[in-house]
Amino acid sequence: MIVYAVVYGSDSSFFYNFEIDDYTMDLDGECLLPTVEIAQELICERIGVHNKIAKVTIHQITKNGSKEYSVEIL
Repeated sequence: MIVYAVVYGSDSSFFYNFEIDDYTMDLDGECLLPTVEIAQELICERIGVHNKIAKVTIHQITKNGSKEYSVEIL
């Protein structure tokens, strides 16, 4: 599954969490966006231009909720 997230600068380990309105190292549902267009709009209107969009490919989700994923900064 491919989704998108906002990351701080070029650091793919800090994701923007929209629920807490801050950065986190935990990639969870509150960090994920369905389209790159929504991510771009949120960066421009709410978060700030120092952020980047990351394409997140989720490879596997286990029963306990842990994820195996890869991140590519766009």
